[in-house]
Formats: sequence, structure tokens, C-alpha cells
Amino acid sequence: MATPLSVVRAAQSSGPWVKLGRRLLALLLGGFCLNVLAQWVAEGLWFRELGYLDVYERQLLTRLALLILGLGLSAAWTLGNLRLARQRAQTIRLTPESALVSYLLVLGGVTASLGLVVGITLQAALEVWRATDAAALAVNLPLLGSPDTWGTLYRLLETPGFVPLWVVTTVLVIRAPRAGLSSLAILFSVAQGVVAAGHWARLLLGLAGMPIGETDPEFGRDLSFYLFQLPLWDWAQFWGQTTSLFALLAVLVTYLRAGRCLSEGCFPQLTARQANHLRRLGALGFLWVALGCWLYRYDLLYSPAGATYGASYTDIWARLPLALTLGGWAAAIAVTLFLRALVQPVPPLRLGRATRLALIYLFVLLVGSYGLPALVQRIAVQPNEFERERPYIQRTLEATRHAFNLDTATVQTFNPTQTLAEAARTASPATLRNMRVWDTLPLLEANRQLQQIRLYYRFPGADVDRYRLPIPTSEQELRQVLIAARELETTSLPPQAQTWVNRHLVYTHGYGFTVSPVNLAAPSGLPEYFVKDIGPAVTTVPGIPVGRPAIYYGETTTPYVLTGTQVEEFDYPQGDTSVYTSYTGRGGIALGSPWRRWLFAWVLRDWRIALTDHPTPATKLLWRRTIRERVTHLAPFLQLDSDPYLVAADLGDTDHPLHWMMDAYTASRYYPYSDPGPHGLNYLRSAVKIQVDAYHGSVQFYAIDSNEPLTRAWQRVFPTLFRPLDQMPPSLRQHSRYPQDLFQIQAERLLSYHMTDALGFYNREDQWSLATEIYGTETRPVAPYYLIMKLPEAATEEFLLFVPFTPAGRPNLTAWLMARSDGEAYGQLRVYTLPKESLFLGPEQLEALINQEPLIAQQISLWNRAGLKVTHGRLLIIPLERALLYVEPLYLEAEPTRVPILARVVAAADNRIVMAVSSEAALERLHQVAQAPPAILRELPVGEVLPNQAGRREPRFSLP
Repeated sequence: MATPLSVVRAAQSSGPWVKLGRRLLALLLGGFCLNVLAQWVAEGLWFRELGYLDVYERQLLTRLALLILGLGLSAAWTLGNLRLARQRAQTIRLTPESALVSYLLVLGGVTASLGLVVGITLQAALEVWRATDAAALAVNLPLLGSPDTWGTLYRLLETPGFVPLWVVTTVLVIRAPRAGLSSLAILFSVAQGVVAAGHWARLLLGLAGMPIGETDPEFGRDLSFYLFQLPLWDWAQFWGQTTSLFALLAVLVTYLRAGRCLSEGCFPQLTARQANHLRRLGALGFLWVALGCWLYRYDLLYSPAGATYGASYTDIWARLPLALTLGGWAAAIAVTLFLRALVQPVPPLRLGRATRLALIYLFVLLVGSYGLPALVQRIAVQPNEFERERPYIQRTLEATRHAFNLDTATVQTFNPTQTLAEAARTASPATLRNMRVWDTLPLLEANRQLQQIRLYYRFPGADVDRYRLPIPTSEQELRQVLIAARELETTSLPPQAQTWVNRHLVYTHGYGFTVSPVNLAAPSGLPEYFVKDIGPAVTTVPGIPVGRPAIYYGETTTPYVLTGTQVEEFDYPQGDTSVYTSYTGRGGIALGSPWRRWLFAWVLRDWRIALTDHPTPATKLLWRRTIRERVTHLAPFLQLDSDPYLVAADLGDTDHPLHWMMDAYTASRYYPYSDPGPHGLNYLRSAVKIQVDAYHGSVQFYAIDSNEPLTRAWQRVFPTLFRPLDQMPPSLRQHSRYPQDLFQIQAERLLSYHMTDALGFYNREDQWSLATEIYGTETRPVAPYYLIMKLPEAATEEFLLFVPFTPAGRPNLTAWLMARSDGEAYGQLRVYTLPKESLFLGPEQLEALINQEPLIAQQISLWNRAGLKVTHGRLLIIPLERALLYVEPLYLEAEPTRVPILARVVAAADNRIVMAVSSEAALERLHQVAQAPPAILRELPVGEVLPNQAGRREPRFSLP
């Protein structure tokens, strides 16, 4: 038996270890707080350098306030109720009413349910934590107690590693309830704080939202409720449901484990105060469940369960009444529990009765969620589905078309009644001179072989743009080009040169760019260049400013660099020597003071920043130099296009004319009845044009349409971030182009939603597919491509984005979508449909005809036998007045250099296919009125049978 003296000695001997543990904990907390403070200060300096400090302050303060609010309220509620339960658990009375097995089943079930609540909250916190802020706007928080509860639990149990962790946690909480429940409460509160902080954008957007003036067709609420307020309601109910349920279950576990319950295997007879406590917690929980059922009504407007997206007949007549019934039942239970808690004396609460009540509710929830909708679907809907679903289908059609801006598209019939010769007489010469024969991939490969200059340079991408350039027959003409930036990649330096000084002080920037016309090749088959080479040897043409094209900010410039040090920066190679320079731009964070160097050494985890001897009072840190990273940190709530592109434009700084352009979108998943397809977002608008200076690093945001609801709200939140589009410099605005990502999504939505009649949509009478082509050796969907051409109703040529469609399951051409990019017509969509009584070749069909053309096939075979690799380029369909022209380049590559050259251009029109060395020569051959076929020219017999890929035989269609 331990004496009092031995206990004191044991306590004294353990004292130093306790003190050491406390000191280590204090040190860890201090280090964490210091790290957070350093991050905040560094971020503030970065935002101030760009002129957007107020944007950062609002983001930071909102996140911090929500973190404290979410964590503080959750911790206060859960830990406060646990403390109250522990105080009241001391007066428990034991009654031998049940065996140990029954007691353990109840205790284990309640504790396991508590683990599920924590798991659901942690899962939501991880989704918010991992997501970008733009993606966090689309995170779907679960509604507990609604018909979707089972799906939420199923997804949680499917999470790898959750079940074993859940079981272990349940056992530990049963064995050590005090420490286990307190730890779970802290973990749960931190997760709630993370979820709250991740919803800063939702909160600011919800507070800034204004009425739109349009209502949903079911409940008649203004659409601003769905876009701005409903996300906040979802977040509020998630917090309320999970927090109240956690407190209820944790308190119940505390009461079940009070005294000697586990050792004696007896159920407790709860005291009046304990019963009162549980009743009030249960009442509050059921009130939150009722709110969840009320919100579930609006979630039905995003239901995918019917004949089409949105609330269907079954949703309105089965799931909606069920949600209202369950919500009313939950509210009645809450009121009953509150009233029972007020009765004096307080009646005892029997666990059996409470368990039966909860099980009955869960049973009705389960049966109603699956049984009632299935019954209504089978009895009321399936015998006459279209008539039942007609109004709901029409709602989906109208909402989806509006949400993706498809309802603004002009639909016209294109009837190619002209021959190519007739069309060429009235066609714009610029259209013919801009036929694209260079694809991005072969041009990039040629650039890497011919224009990379040194090992440490890279061309990460090439982008299509247009410039007005002089030509022999005119002062200026719109020319389509491919422009590529020559960026720096320090990882390609030789191993012995991979020093810290070289990577961060010497090799600081890329240099120069190339510009190639899309329609020309040199006699050797290599690309022609309007701009090429580097330094004094650079060649250019009037209309494309070059200056000193240093690229400090680009697509792949990831490492930070220090400029203005005692070490000169490498500028560009010149013969056998190198030219050096010092950065004189406006960008960068001043590092003249030691404390700033130590600050960024800590933040960037690179102590050489503070310890190096090279800094001067003019030293600057260029941080976050990748375009996407830079823009994402400034405006994390915008959806960014995947393809920023380089523009050479004179904005006043003639020495540094390079700028990056990027498109950004406002998006939501809360637009009622709009079908999101596979992308998860059911509302999308091209909202912002972003300009990033490649030398100075400055970032400008230009709002395209200030009347668009989400753009207008973000402008109210961050009034200094956005500028109106008319403030964009004209020399830059003329390079704006319709964004490809948005166009691709619109094209995919248009496959079904070009139909406006409910019956036609239901029967999929005119379903389209994206046209397919053979690129290289692979069959793939045709990606959108840019054209310079004149629309039938336009006065001059313009820059357009184009994608063709085919009927579902068929390869022939049926329609195409165009988007305009120039001037006041920017953003206008045009849909051109072909007459259904005629058949027109699609890209894959024409590819098959080209491969079967004897003389073309013979030539390709000769090249292959000579060890050359033949690659089929992109097959372009070019509408020319009232005719269709098909153009496909053929590229050759030889080992070991693998430099692609343009070998031939195949063109087709008027039932003829020709192959020539250039696009001009191919057009000349098509224009010939031949008495006998030229060298590679063959009439296509109408009605000849052509085997398709599946082995069936189909009629060979005529070319228009």
C-alpha cells in the first residue's frame, strides 16, 4: 500500500518531466504562431507590391474572423456541454435493468455515431482545405436528416482508412471517456473552424449579392437567393446539425460511462437534471434537422434523378412532401422535447423510449427516401413519362441554355450551294491567306530544335493570336500567327552549374519569343518566322514590337529570384559570350533591410536568403512568378482558363512589350434547373480579362460585363481589384480572344441543349456529338480552333473560334459553333446548321478518304519505307462564303533529330481531293478545271461504298 510520503516523492520525481512537456508544448505553439505571423506579413508585403493590399486585408480578416467564430462557437458549445455533463454525472444512480451486453451495444452505438459525426465534419474540412478557393465555392456540405443522409454516410464509409480509424477511436473513447471526448471535441472544433474559414468567399459574396430580377419556376424566389444566400444557409445548417449532434452524443456517452456502469454492466437511471439536459440538446438538434429538411426543398432543384436535370415530377410530388413531412415531424419533436424539459417535476428520460423514437425517425427516413419516390415513379410517371415530365424538361432546357449563355446564340442555316471557284471570287482574300497548316505541337517541336538556342531555354507552349501586319498587296492585313515565349528553365543547367547563386541570382529570366505565320513554310518545310532569334540577331516585322523581351514572369518561371544584388544577371547569349544585365522593373519586394531577408528566409525555408553576402540596398525579391499562381493568390474566387497566352503590345514601355493575357470566369453550382454535365458547375460566364506584365509583374483585372450578377457582387466586395473593360489599352484589347475552356464547355452543353422543344429533347431526336478526327495515329474529338474568316453577314474578316458537330452515332457533319472575338462583337455565338436533306463529310470521314486515295497513300507509303514518320495534322473545316473547304497538313519527321517539316497540304472541295506542297498550291489545284486528273487528284464517285472502322460498308458521301 502506497504511503503518503511515497505519493509525494512520485509526484516530485515526475515534476521535471511535466515541466519539460509543458515547455515543449509552449515552444511548439510559439513556433506555430511565429510561422503564421511571418506568413501574414510576407503575404501583406507581396500584395502591397502589386497594389492590392486592401484585397488581402479583407480576405485575411474575413478568414480569421470565420476561423475564430467557427472554432470558438464549436468549442464553447461542445466543451461547455461536456463540462456540464461531467458535473451532473456524479449523482448517477445505478439500477440493474440490463445485462452487460445490452449496455455495451447501446454505449458502442452512441459512441460510434459520435465518430461518424466527427468523420463527416473532418471530411468536409479536408475538402475545403484541399480545394482552391474557387473550388471551395462548389464544395457540397451534407444535409443530415434529409433524404440524402444515407448517401453522405455511404461516401464516408467508402473513404480509405476511415473504418479502422473509426473502430479504434470508438474503443478508445469507451475506455477513456474524459480524455477521448475532450480530444474529439477539440478536433471537431478545429475542423469546424477550417470549414468556416474556407467559406470566406461565400460569406463575402452572399453579403454583396443583389436581386437579379429573375425567379425560379418552382418556388418563385429571386435567383439571387440561390446564387448568394443558399450557400450560406447550407453552411449554417451544416454547422448547427453537426455541432448539436456532437454535443448530444458526447453528453450521452458521458452519462453512460458515469460511475461504475461499465464495471457493473448496468444501465443508469438518468437523473432529472440529466434528462433535462438531454431533452434540450435533442430539441435543438431536431430544430436543425427541420431546417435541413426545409433547405432540402431547394436542393431538389439540382436533382439528377428524373428524366432530366432539376426537380422532376417524382421530386415535386414525392421527395418534396417527404422533406416537408420529415421537417414538420422534426420540428414537432423539438417542441415536445422543449416542453417536456419545462415540466416540473421533470419526468425521467428512459433510454429505451428515446432510442425507439430515433429509430422510428430513421426508419421513416430510410423507407421514405427510397420507397416512396420509387413507388411514385413506377405508378405515376413511367406509364406516361413524357406528359408527366414535360414542364420540368422545359424548365431544364431554358435554365441550362441561359446559365451557359447558349440562349444568346444566333442559329442560322448554312447551305453550301457554291463551288469553291464561285466562293473564292467573292471570299475575303485574308481568309484564304490565313488557312492554318501549322499545328501547335509540330511548331513547338520545331522551335525547340531551331529556336531554343541554349539548354536552359524552353518553349512551354505556343498560342494562336492575330496581328495586323503589312503585306505586299496592302498596308495592313489581319494575320493569324503562333506566338511562343522562350522561358528559362534552370533545371536544365549542367549539374555543376546547379548552384544556389545561379538558380536564384544569375539565371533570373527568359528572353525573347517567336512568331510564326500559321499558313507559311520555308522551302525546306520548316516554319517561317516573323520574329525569331535572340539579342541583336533578332529579326522581326513592322507591327510586332520586340524591344528588350526579358521574361521575368511566365508559365513555368517557378523559382523565386533576387535582383539588384552584387551579382549580375544573365540576360542572353551572344556568340561565344554572354550579355549581363540588372533588373530595373517595378516589380519585386524590397529586401534592403536585414529583417525582411530573415522574414523571407523563414517563409521560403531558404536560409541562404538571409546569410548570403550579395544583397545591396536595391535588392528585390521576385516571388510567385508563375502566371497562374500569381493570379490565383490575388483572386482565388475566380475560375481560371487553362491557357494564358503571350501578347506583344506597346503600352508605353517600348523596351518591354510582352504581356500575358488570361481569361477568368465567374461560376456557380447553384443555378436552379441548369444541367452542369460532367464539370460540376451549372453557371459559367466569361467575366474577367487578366493582364500580367512579363517584365514588371503587375496584374490588372478588367471586368467584361459589370451587369453580370456574380461579377457585380465581386466588384462590390473588392472595388479596387477590377477595372472596366473600356480602360484596357486598345493595343492590348485587340488581342482579346474568346476563351477556349468556356467555348469547349458551351459546345458540350450544346450537343443536347441546342434543342428547344421538350418532346425533341426527351426523344433525343437531334442529339449531336463532337466531331472526331485522326491526329497522328489516334482518333480523338476535334478540339476548338481559331480561324480568320468573314462571316456570311459580316463586312470584313474577323478572329473566330470554331468547333464542328456530327449527329450522335454518325460521322457526317451536321453543324458547327462559332464565337466572335473582335470589337463590339466579342462574345457573340453563332450556330450554323447544315440542311438535313443532304449529307456532308465529317472530319473522320474525310480522313478515311485521304488515307484511301491511291496516290496519297502511295506517297505516304514511300515516306514510311524511307524511315520517315508521317503525321496527319489537324483537319480544318473552313466555311468559305457558301462553300466548304477541308484542309489537312502532313508532317514528316526523320531520326534522330525529329524536326517536323511541313511535307504536303491536302485540300478537298467540290468532290475532289488534292495534295500539294503548300496551301496556295493546293487551292490552285482545286481551282483547276481539269480535263484529266492532275498528279494527285481524283474525282470522288458519288455512291461508292467505303468500309468504315466497324467493318460495315457505308455510302461514300459527296463533298459539297
